[in-house]
Amino acid sequence: MRAELRAWILCAAVAALCPAQALAKRKAPAPVPPVTADGVEYRAPLDSGTEGRVQAFAVEDGRKLWETKVYEVKVRAPLEADAQWVFIKRMKLQNGRLLVVDELSREYLLDPQNGKVLRADVDLDAATHGAVFWLEIAAALIGGGVILWLLGRRRMLGAK
Repeated sequence: MRAELRAWILCAAVAALCPAQALAKRKAPAPVPPVTADGVEYRAPLDSGTEGRVQAFAVEDGRKLWETKVYEVKVRAPLEADAQWVFIKRMKLQNGRLLVVDELSREYLLDPQNGKVLRADVDLDAATHGAVFWLEIAAALIGGGVILWLLGRRRMLGAK
């Protein structure tokens, strides 16, 4: 009886601590080098993980020309917020458009004149985060079941 109680406590602990995203704090994103063309510098500030933004500044006087929110991350419980943050990974000019790529490899095309988002990959945040959550719960339950099975086998073999 005492071994079963310990097994249930261990299973509860495994279920609570199993999600990898809950165990590790997110490290800071790598800085995104600015892109400069035709007297304009395009920057991706990394001050928020809940939205990807791009800014354009005049090289001549540093005046902000425009700022665009490229995407938004909807933080969902029960996962930790910082485990769901998505930052811009890189930018480059391509065929007269500003290509922005986030950490999930989604691509966005912006008009460099006004910052308007011309094309965006489908936002899979809800599906991605939902799937991750249920996979983590399943892993915790399976892990707990394996522990109980091992304890039962040990008991059947007469080990203390």
